Amino acid sequence: MDNNARQTSVATCEGEWLTFSGRARRREYWWKLFLLASASVGFIVTASALEYIAKVIYRITVPVDVRSMFVLVFILVTIVCNVLYLSVAVRRLHDCDLSGWWCLLSFSPCLVSDVPLRIVFSISIMLIIGCIDGTCGPNRFGPDPKGRERLPDAGSGE
Repeated sequence: MDNNARQTSVATCEGEWLTFSGRARRREYWWKLFLLASASVGFIVTASALEYIAKVIYRITVPVDVRSMFVLVFILVTIVCNVLYLSVAVRRLHDCDLSGWWCLLSFSPCLVSDVPLRIVFSISIMLIIGCIDGTCGPNRFGPDPKGRERLPDAGSGE
């Protein structure tokens, strides 16, 4: 990866983590989704590894207080990651000229009792949000993050 691409990737993940207004490119959406998923998975792997080390290597049982602390921290990490994801997903929907309220569709899998179906539905929503190209030129949510200008319609006489 050349230096320019590295700087672009880092710049994509720097700002606007808690902004619900404006527009977000697909690249920003995918990078932030990757970082949020990495943080969640990293926490789970770390907690599991610590418990494994305590059980197998040191032959001690992890106290209930410590397990409760891990559960509490996991709940906090999950809440923070979900809020940050909603922020970038709303801006991604804005890029497609859709209202951010469409993100409520992300919570509809909670109504399905079948866990595999719920997972497939959630991943499908994330893929759809991340794969649709944004509107060309400015829209009601702001200027095009790619800097493109809207082309005049062929039949409008412009």
